[in-house]
Amino acid sequence: TDNSFAWHATFPAGTFVPTHLHTKQDEYLMVLDGRIDLELDGEKQSAGPGDLVRLPRGIPHAFFNNSGKPVTALFWVAPTGRLPDLFRRIHNLPDPAEVVRLSPEYDVVFPPSAPTTA
Repeated sequence: TDNSFAWHATFPAGTFVPTHLHTKQDEYLMVLDGRIDLELDGEKQSAGPGDLVRLPRGIPHAFFNNSGKPVTALFWVAPTGRLPDLFRRIHNLPDPAEVVRLSPEYDVVFPPSAPTTA
C-alpha cells in the first residue's frame, strides 16, 4: 500500500548494506534469527532475535553481518514512497556504484563516506 512496504531479507555471513539514509521514510527492522550489527547516526549497536529497531528518516544507518552465520530480518518503511521501484530497478544489478548512483532518484542517499566494512 501507499502507507507501508515490508520485505523479508537474509544477510549471508560477511555481508553488509553500507551507510545510507531515506529522505522521506522511516525504516524499521525486526531481527528474526541471528545477530546483526548496526550503525545508526554514527553509533554502533547490535540487534538479535525479537529486537525491533527504528531507523528515522534522514538519519544515516548501515547493517553488517559479522556473526559468521546468516541473519534473517523483517524490514519495512513508512510511507512506501518509491522504494519498491528502486528495488525493481536494482534487482540483480552487479555494480554497487550504479546502485549508489540511481538511489537518490528514489529518495535513498548513500553518503560519500559510507563504510565498506564493519
